[in-house]
Parts: sequence; structure tokens; C-alpha cells
Amino acid sequence: MSCLLYNYFRRPPSSQLEQYRDEIAIGQYQIQQGKAENPTALAQHLQELRQQRNDLQDQYLPIGSSFNFEQFRKTLEKNTAIVEFYISFDRFLTFIFTRHSQQPLVLSSSTDQLYALIDWTTAYLDDYYDQPQDWRNPLTSRLQKLAEILNFNKILQQLPKDCNQLILIPHQYLHLFPLHALPLPENPGKLLFNRFSQGVRYSPSCQLLQLVQTRKRPDFTHLFAVQNPTGDLSYANIGVEVIKSYFNPADTEVLGEHPILETILPKATIFQGFQPPKKS
Repeated sequence: MSCLLYNYFRRPPSSQLEQYRDEIAIGQYQIQQGKAENPTALAQHLQELRQQRNDLQDQYLPIGSSFNFEQFRKTLEKNTAIVEFYISFDRFLTFIFTRHSQQPLVLSSSTDQLYALIDWTTAYLDDYYDQPQDWRNPLTSRLQKLAEILNFNKILQQLPKDCNQLILIPHQYLHLFPLHALPLPENPGKLLFNRFSQGVRYSPSCQLLQLVQTRKRPDFTHLFAVQNPTGDLSYANIGVEVIKSYFNPADTEVLGEHPILETILPKATIFQGFQPPKKS
């Protein structure tokens, strides 16, 4: 991913951005929990930090804090809808919008629904990592429960009838789950992606989606891929071979069991697991 994004982002001073992020998060927590000695002064300081962070992002990122919803929605295709999730400390929010939306439609959960999502996530990940068989057997019923918690029935009711493509923007741990495979409550046996003739897509954020929608890549002719670096990715070889077929062999470089990987992998930081969220 970092190689792909290199062409579009000049690297900002990441340590400075991280410092802004941490200071803002700590200040917000103090205000929300009533622990700030002077909430008014802290709020003003946080506003200044956000402005400094935004200025830094705008300096280095093509689409930073200057993201404009009006411009963004014009890049969407006619029959496409976006469903974006945001998890806060006491609820989760769902934003729904299309090319024709003046403002996103916002659905808010209750605190109990957030706790139900946390409980579901903890049970799902515990079984996924520790008891794979127990995770696999009840997968359909698990996803049905997730669809109920996220209130997908109501979400789908808000979409235009001619919507044929859905873009999902998860948040935090929702990125880990196959939301496109959630069962449809009104159509037993069918999954979410079956409802949309042009499919279900994912995006990390609206900003990155806009970057992808507007970038120009007329000479996208070369492929570099790492096929199965850890040796335990069941379908990696098949996936890379399919993608590779679209490129000229002379313009393709695929690393499988390559000597360079023996040098790279031991030094790489490998993501081993995920710490489930906690109830506050």
C-alpha cells in the first residue's frame, strides 16, 4: 500500500502529526470526562491544534483537511450510495449519502447498541484467533446478528431504489469484518452484495475515495506483487495469478519464494492480532 500511495502523497512529518493527534485526543477525553481544569481554555487550545494539524495536512496531502463534501459527491457515479460508519465513545453513527445528497443522512445508535457491538466483536475475534472451528460453524448466524446490531435493515430502506452500487466506509474494528456478506433480512438466503448489480466496494475514507476517483493513471501498465510472503495465505497465489494475466509478462515482477523476502520479512513488523474494544 505504501508503494502505491507514494505517487500521490509527499510524506508529511509524521511525528508532528502524531503529536497533534495525541494531544487532541487527550484534550477531548479530559473535556468529555469533566477532568479539564479550565474547559474553555482547553477547548480553545484544541481548536488551535486542529488548525495547525489541518495546515500541515494541506501542505503535504492532495486532499487533506480541505476536503469538501460538495466537490466529493460530484465525483460519485449516478446510482452509487455510500454508507460510512463512525464509532464514538458512547454510540456509533451511520452516514448515508449519494451524488444527489445535499447533506448526509445520519443514523445514531443507542449506547446499548454500541455495547452489543463491542460484545459481538469480542466474541467473534476470540473464536477467530483461538477456536477457528467455533468461529466458522456459526458464521451465518453471527453475521445475521451483526446486521441487526448495525441496523442494516433501516440503512437499506434509506437507499434510492435505483441504487446499484454500494461503497462501505467502515471505522475502527469494523474494517475487520465482511460487511459485504451480511445476510439480507428481507431476502433470506441472499447476502448484501447480491442486492447491488454493480457490487459492493470498500474505501478507508471519503478523502482517499475522492483521491482514487479523481486521479489520472493513463499508463497503468506495470505490476509489482508479493505473492505469498508468509507462506500461509491460502488464496494469495491464485489471486496474484489472475491479476497478473492482465499485464504484459515483460512488465510484471512477482515475488514468491524470493531470496529478498528472507531479508525483508524478519525485519518487518507483522500484525499478529487485534485487541478487542472495551466498554467505557
